Amino acid sequence: MRFALVAALIVVGGSVVIAAPPSTTASARSAVAELGQQLKQATSFAERGDWAKAATMLDEASLRARLRAPMSIDVALPTLGPHRGRGVYERLPDGVLPGRTLHLMLEVSGVHAVKDGARFRHDLDVTGRFFVVHGDGTPDEDLGERALGRHSVTSFYEQPTQVVGAEVALGGAPAGAYAVVVTVVDRATGVTASSRVPFSLRDATP
Repeated sequence: MRFALVAALIVVGGSVVIAAPPSTTASARSAVAELGQQLKQATSFAERGDWAKAATMLDEASLRARLRAPMSIDVALPTLGPHRGRGVYERLPDGVLPGRTLHLMLEVSGVHAVKDGARFRHDLDVTGRFFVVHGDGTPDEDLGERALGRHSVTSFYEQPTQVVGAEVALGGAPAGAYAVVVTVVDRATGVTASSRVPFSLRDATP
């Protein structure tokens, strides 16, 4: 059982003491110390009622933590039509596609960037391995892997969280249960992350 796949990528940051474990590297200990200082400053601004500056310091602390976090796919799901940004999408009811086009939305964290002049370039390669899911104890049927495109974003600051969308035409695939294992490769580091996304196809409308 095979179906044709055509994919197009849609590209649409009191008192606080943090101590690093003794076994961590000097670089990690320094990062922990700087993070603790930023959190202390945020708390100090909040105590003075300057919530705007507190939010800025928390944003900087969050960015620092995200840049050191391992890459992961935090959200991976089929959507009803293309997503329109982070958290801006319509969930696919019961995971059942209304037609033969699969829209995927991924939120990937821990993405690294390459300095490109005054900007930062974030590049992710996305592939998907498709399966028929029998659900009766029979092993999933491997339909093969397809490239789902390259996600590339250039900005004036690092953005370790990226929203990735892919649109996949499933051709004449018969009704049934399917899954796609999406793999993302960070071109800056070679690190990969994967997530399994189940979906179903209903009988095509005559």
